[in-house]
Amino acid sequence: SPAGKPSVGFKPLTLEVDLGTHDTLEVELRLTRFIQELAAIAVEGRTDRFKSGKLADFDRRRAAGFGKFMDRAELARWDPLPVSDALRRLAGVQLKIRPWKCSGGFAAATSRGGDALIKSCDPLHYYPAGCYLTVFVDGTRIYTPLDPDPPNIDELTAAGLEAVEVYRGSGEMPAELGGTGSPCGAIMFWTRTGEDAKP
Repeated sequence: SPAGKPSVGFKPLTLEVDLGTHDTLEVELRLTRFIQELAAIAVEGRTDRFKSGKLADFDRRRAAGFGKFMDRAELARWDPLPVSDALRRLAGVQLKIRPWKCSGGFAAATSRGGDALIKSCDPLHYYPAGCYLTVFVDGTRIYTPLDPDPPNIDELTAAGLEAVEVYRGSGEMPAELGGTGSPCGAIMFWTRTGEDAKP
């Protein structure tokens, strides 16, 4: 190797040869491959709580102290049950039974009361009176109390969610969600996608 430096990937070789003034010597050298173990490298740095940028505001809103929050660690305790099983433990949240003709399941409401009758998929039936939550999935609003047919939250499972935020009235609603037609509050589901879905 150049300048006597060892070549990475081969065993080093050292030979001593005594030659006279008029001696001639032909030598064929073959290098032996060698797996070089490099020293370990320690890398230090700060990692974000969530790999996905779509949840960047989740921790900020939780730190503000308003609403109820469930993160992946808590939701994992309920895998693979429907999300309604996880939400039953949250104070102030009610689960209203959806008409069986509308595929059944549960709609999310608050316990603060409310007497609004919500139309269902069946023209002859209404949902139980209640104060229904506005529903967001991955930041997109998919239902307000002005719409018919509150969605069946059990179409989601705890295993498929990264986080849940619940605001049980306009007093708990963060400023960025104000004016969304949510007098009863809102529930926000954040699904597990891409890197977030990896264990």
